[in-house]
Amino acid sequence: MTHNEAGPLLEAAREAGAAAASVIRQAFRSGTDLAVVLKGHQDFVTRVDLECEGLIREILAKKFPGIGFLGEEGGRDLEGHQRVWVVDPLDGTSNFMHGFPAFAVSIALVERVAPRVLCGGRFPEMAPFRPILGLVVDVCLEDEYFAWQGGGAWVSRKGAPEQAIRCSTRPNLEGAFLATGFPVRNRDLARLYTQLFVDLLPLSGGIRRAGSAALDLAYTAAGIFDAFFEIHLSPWDLMAGLVLIEEAQGATQGPGQEDAIQTGNLIAGSVDVCHELKLFLDRRLG
Repeated sequence: MTHNEAGPLLEAAREAGAAAASVIRQAFRSGTDLAVVLKGHQDFVTRVDLECEGLIREILAKKFPGIGFLGEEGGRDLEGHQRVWVVDPLDGTSNFMHGFPAFAVSIALVERVAPRVLCGGRFPEMAPFRPILGLVVDVCLEDEYFAWQGGGAWVSRKGAPEQAIRCSTRPNLEGAFLATGFPVRNRDLARLYTQLFVDLLPLSGGIRRAGSAALDLAYTAAGIFDAFFEIHLSPWDLMAGLVLIEEAQGATQGPGQEDAIQTGNLIAGSVDVCHELKLFLDRRLG
């Protein structure tokens, strides 16, 4: 994607992301009623999620009416579109609800490529698509992480010039600083994850679970974490982060021969750490 083509798309994404982040910050600081609804086991939505998805969709549609839309909170318009916005208006809703300041706005642009082989994942409809642009807004710190295909990965911090970012170049898993998430909506995976931690903790330099995959991936792209892994993600959790990691010269892959986009199972970060982490997970996930 050329800079001239990416520019207006990124500008629209950043405008939408900033608008949503402003709404979220105001609600977080004011302590107003969130009108929480339980969608499923450990799966919540607030009025802020819904308001922000609508706001993002309105801004993007006004600037690019021909691009489709897929949002976590129900916005779905993929059919017949060459390009689709994939949006999580508030990644880390549980953190937001409980006053824990780690949540993000995630906006990705994906493009339909040659049909790919279905791998039996949870999201077969995403098989033809690959992300080409991504934005993650760290709402509380007001940092914007963004990247586009061929354009590198960048961070814009409040009051500072934009800076290029790069994944960690750590050469091995031993001592690596890792990020992950818990598959809280799938109880069957709880025992497996517990055993993974028992085996992985002695090898690593620490494992963090902040509760926002989009933020974890942005921090991994910036070299804060050496690598990230999680099972059972959704497309809106990972699409923007995939572009960030790849443009920050990192690795992205699924366990075994899986396509991370279709399955939601992802390993990302330092090329060497990801290689060892993949071998580790493959042995345990079988």
